[in-house]
Amino acid sequence: MADRFWIDGLPGAEIPADDRGLALADGVFETLRIENGAVSCAWLHRERMISGLVCLGFSDVNHLVEQAFAGTAKWITNLPDASRDGVLRLTITRGSGPRGYAPVATAPRIIARFSEGLPQTLTPAVMEVATITWPDQPALAGHKLLARTEQVLAGAEVQHRGVNDVVMTDIRGHWLSSHIGNLFLRSQSTLLTPPLDRAGIAGTRRRAVIEHWAAVHGFDVDICTIDEARIKAADEMFITNSVIGIRSVERVGDVCFNSTAAADALRDDIHRDYPSRRVLP
Repeated sequence: MADRFWIDGLPGAEIPADDRGLALADGVFETLRIENGAVSCAWLHRERMISGLVCLGFSDVNHLVEQAFAGTAKWITNLPDASRDGVLRLTITRGSGPRGYAPVATAPRIIARFSEGLPQTLTPAVMEVATITWPDQPALAGHKLLARTEQVLAGAEVQHRGVNDVVMTDIRGHWLSSHIGNLFLRSQSTLLTPPLDRAGIAGTRRRAVIEHWAAVHGFDVDICTIDEARIKAADEMFITNSVIGIRSVERVGDVCFNSTAAADALRDDIHRDYPSRRVLP
């Protein structure tokens, strides 16, 4: 079935050409996994969306995000003949505005796109290291903002190189993410994942693993630079994101990973909610 669209409460509406999200990437978005009509890990997505809007200087962000989640939830529930499982792309832009970069007080626009169906468990990925790198921008690091140019170019590399995914590095050459998710290495009983204080997106499932699910399954977590020595010493690698959950990695270039133990342990829990709401440093 074709994707369905909802804009400010109107199904099938259109986005005007003066929308600042379209013209200037002035906004944020969340990619939400919908199971049986409900958003998986909804509070994690709400908190990240609020954080991104605060970063961009939006006003009344708590109310705006609640309005977006409540409105789209009602829309999905009332879709005729719609599957209860799928992927919801939820976007908030600053809305329509005049020419120029400076933000002008306008009415924010809420945009939703619902795609029915969820991916099945994927086979371990074959990857290469991308030539495009993450830019160093601490002020924007961690947030899921609309400007995703580096990942678009990395996605093109995936297609051109005939692999499942690519590792994106920071400007120093350290592994930072895949083009669609956060990365973890496992060395014995410790999960390693890179810090995202200068670049990258702080994924909701990354946060879930760090602050809850790793400990549940007997793993420690080390947020550290992923350099060559740590890569060579690792027993396992996997990728996390909000739709696929976890995907094991078979190899990156000539570096092979022969275990899927941590990914297998975490996979069934990765989309489950949990009580802890500790804010990550």
